[in-house]
Amino acid sequence: MTPSLRSLHLEDLERMTTLMLLAWKDTVDPRSSGHRLTLEEMRSIFVEHPNTVGWVLEQAEKLVASVYVTPRAGTGAGVWWVRGLAVHPDARGQGLARRLLEHIEAQAQGSGVLELRLGVGQYNRLPLPMYKKMGYSTVPDAIYPFGSQTPSSAQVLRKTLKTATITGLNALSEN
Repeated sequence: MTPSLRSLHLEDLERMTTLMLLAWKDTVDPRSSGHRLTLEEMRSIFVEHPNTVGWVLEQAEKLVASVYVTPRAGTGAGVWWVRGLAVHPDARGQGLARRLLEHIEAQAQGSGVLELRLGVGQYNRLPLPMYKKMGYSTVPDAIYPFGSQTPSSAQVLRKTLKTATITGLNALSEN
């Protein structure tokens, strides 16, 4: 049975927080603020950044993967930061992280977003090949603006998107 994709609701934050803690237990740097994540902190993210949106993959009423994005001031126009990507350990290897990222890309392109960024902690190298395959590249000297990651311990990746507007302008300029 394929997990169903839907928008994150505020009522999901408790289950999402639990999923993130479980998913990151053995893959994320033990010093990361992600291991101390609380429900209150998750709620505050959505209050402090009201444009933050998220999605979940659900199977048999259980969250098996989740992610959220935060448009971030100061990183250029049209930039979404991908945050909190988590896949339940029992559901790994099924392409769920890729499915969520592809959904984010589609939503971003439809919203005129030009770039996606994300941070990868120094001990969480497991997803790097997937990110690279999907077109993400390292941003040298970039600073991860969330949590307790320092520039030396968090690698920032980005993916430039082709939006309908840019594609349309390029087509017009070629004529």
